[in-house]
Amino acid sequence: MIKKIFFLGYLYFFSTLIYAQTKSPILHDDGKVTFQIVAPKAKNVFLGGWDLMSYLGYTKSGAKPFKGVAMQKSDSTTFSITVGPLKPNTYQYHFVVDDIRILDPLNKKVVTGSQLPSSAFTIEDLSNGYLAQRNVAHGTLHKEVYFSNIVNKNRDLYIYTPPGYDGKKKYPVLYLLHGAGEVAHSWSSIGFANVIADNLLADQKIKPCIIVMPDGHAIERDNGGINQNNTSLFEQDFIQNILPFVENNYSCIQKKSGRAIAGLSMGGMQTSVIGFNHLNLFDYIGVFSAGLPKFTSDRADLLANPEQFNKNLKLFFIGVGSIDKVGINPTTQHRGAAEELQNLHLTLKQTGIHHTYIVLPNVDHTWFAWRPLLAEYFLPSLWQK
Repeated sequence: MIKKIFFLGYLYFFSTLIYAQTKSPILHDDGKVTFQIVAPKAKNVFLGGWDLMSYLGYTKSGAKPFKGVAMQKSDSTTFSITVGPLKPNTYQYHFVVDDIRILDPLNKKVVTGSQLPSSAFTIEDLSNGYLAQRNVAHGTLHKEVYFSNIVNKNRDLYIYTPPGYDGKKKYPVLYLLHGAGEVAHSWSSIGFANVIADNLLADQKIKPCIIVMPDGHAIERDNGGINQNNTSLFEQDFIQNILPFVENNYSCIQKKSGRAIAGLSMGGMQTSVIGFNHLNLFDYIGVFSAGLPKFTSDRADLLANPEQFNKNLKLFFIGVGSIDKVGINPTTQHRGAAEELQNLHLTLKQTGIHHTYIVLPNVDHTWFAWRPLLAEYFLPSLWQK
């Protein structure tokens, strides 16, 4: 019995020592990153994650599921791999150990959403760019809870107010919607919308504004949330609850000229539905990485009168990564987000409808598209005249 206790104690001490001497991820000065995991009994370990793997070119939207890149056993207990170099940004990843998906046990930074969580790391931007941790005036990120009579429950709402927010002044509002894989906090926790706004304000590239980030899953994703009924319910919740809550509790410009709405992927589709169903409410509409395959048929009445369309909106923005094929489906002839938005752009151009069309080269359906679309293009275009 004493020998058994001693052996278990020795085993615990030895395993603790191994973990204490192992780090992951390790960020190298040349931009390369080393990942390690202690798994002495594992037969194989892979480094996976859509975000990182697509950036490195190992997989792309529209392709078959990709497990990841095989890690090599560097000693009797540890698997490791080095990738890169990577540019300054935040990356998500996970490990697959003998076909079981796990987080990096040596990394405390975890990203959560409506999908399985991921480990994450950041290569800091030292160039004072829009994602840099800079010594500038910072706004405030508020977490609010409101009751939705549409889905009969309390719902989260994240609201950014700019530095020096003054309740006696009136601010324009951007309603910023997340995608199917995200939740209400995602635009701040991994999209860094508040950091982006702080930095752009410091550089005098945008006007002070309020940014509202709601939960787009009126129906939980596990219960069929990615469907037309979800969009319909969210539209009702937005009009009846979210917009009134914001305008009753924050100092907003409560007219069309002071409102903008934008979203990514699922949120881009919701943006199109809400924005064009309620053109009396918004002067600015932005769609990121949402194909909108039915836009020309669903909005035929608007397209038939381009002069009126142009009067109704100060900005119709569409942006996408050039290799984004999310939504591709040969059966329904859906060609993926990039091709469908290109076709929409050509239709709008041919009919004389004013719009802004941005394509990011060699970027897929990831935050590597959505952060720059917000920071470099859409947000600086708002309320400039």
